[in-house]
Amino acid sequence: SALSVGCHTMSDWLASLGAGDDEDASQAIDDQGGSADGAGAWLASLAGNGSENMTTTSAAHATSGEASDEVEDSAAWLEDMGFATDAVRAALGSTGGDADEALRRLRQELPVGEEEQEEAESGGEVGQSAKRRRLAVASEDLMDMEGFKCRLRGKRLFLYLPQVGLEGPEVGRVKADGSMSFRGVDEWSQELYHSASPRPLPAKQQLSADAFDAATASEALAAGEPLVWRGFASEDEVMSAHAEMEGLNASGLLSAAAAGTTAAVKARSDKVAFVSVRGDRPSCPPNMLKLYRRLEAAAAALEWPPGEQLLMPRLGMASIYDAGGSRYEAHRDNERDSRSRWLNHRALSMIAYVNPTGFQRPEDGGQLRCHVGASTSDRMGASASRVEDIAPKGGVAVLFDARRVLHEVLPSHARRYALTLWLLSVPHSGAASDARL
Repeated sequence: SALSVGCHTMSDWLASLGAGDDEDASQAIDDQGGSADGAGAWLASLAGNGSENMTTTSAAHATSGEASDEVEDSAAWLEDMGFATDAVRAALGSTGGDADEALRRLRQELPVGEEEQEEAESGGEVGQSAKRRRLAVASEDLMDMEGFKCRLRGKRLFLYLPQVGLEGPEVGRVKADGSMSFRGVDEWSQELYHSASPRPLPAKQQLSADAFDAATASEALAAGEPLVWRGFASEDEVMSAHAEMEGLNASGLLSAAAAGTTAAVKARSDKVAFVSVRGDRPSCPPNMLKLYRRLEAAAAALEWPPGEQLLMPRLGMASIYDAGGSRYEAHRDNERDSRSRWLNHRALSMIAYVNPTGFQRPEDGGQLRCHVGASTSDRMGASASRVEDIAPKGGVAVLFDARRVLHEVLPSHARRYALTLWLLSVPHSGAASDARL
């Protein structure tokens, strides 16, 4: 379901994955035909021959036209993040064409480059492209604060997002005596810090208009409507992902969600686990990862308002609602606090249902109820122009604006399985930040 998980929920769950739990997780994944340490190998099971199956780093070295296309797709994705072309080619070559491993190596070497134009207080000079200024940025503009890259603009310190070369929220200031006051990086900003540009699928596996109409989806999202993507996954894909979720649940990796969420305490009774969609730990089984990648590719195809940039988080969430009335009361996945500040950086909610049976009858419950058109100050749905109930049938996905759509999960009388991604947006000020509201 489209859940808004409290900051301590994610950290508590991740903290619970100690050495002993990792061994249990490894065994559980092995039982499903994979390895908790084999995340890189799992990437080969993504839709078709994904970019992760590449064996060369340029068209000149490709063994076939298909391999060359896959290499170019991965190279373009990495270069769009701001990495230099030579560094990208070298990283892809040293990893056998594994795009995710290449990204990890590039991140370890240098932060991604600067925006093309500095603000007046940093000199006011128009620089070269982001790709060609990485070295200058690393040596002149950035500083490390408790393990996080930050940039000082005048007397204000901003979190720097290394994978996309953009500035995030303000995290500190220079005091009158010249010392630095650093407020730290909360979990929501850490989620943003580790985000990256969403990746399309390789050219051979691009989503067709029949599979996903990006223009129609973009229009629905801009209007504050939920977009129901029927035929998102095949029956076999649903069965395979469902079996993997059952394995995670049997191994104890899914735990009860904490009551605290992005705002007031709301009733919820699901079990969740957070898994990496980037190929690192906590490992994600291959068939679940395949569906996460499809959601990511859809996000990459969307048109988002000017002044915002959608970013892909490192973690996705798997959730199970047990039968017997499990539910989640009305909420938004991002809301404003009492000072009118957004509580997190989530902008787009994406849910894929992996229920091979059930939810064919209204009495099964578990519907995602969207209070369409409810004002942002309305937390009950009284101002909604209409109510739309979406049955969580296997193979269906739902997309909606995380900041606008008030939604809830109705009491579920059948076991309900879902995979959720929250695409993030870079924070900014002014009218652009409220373009959809």
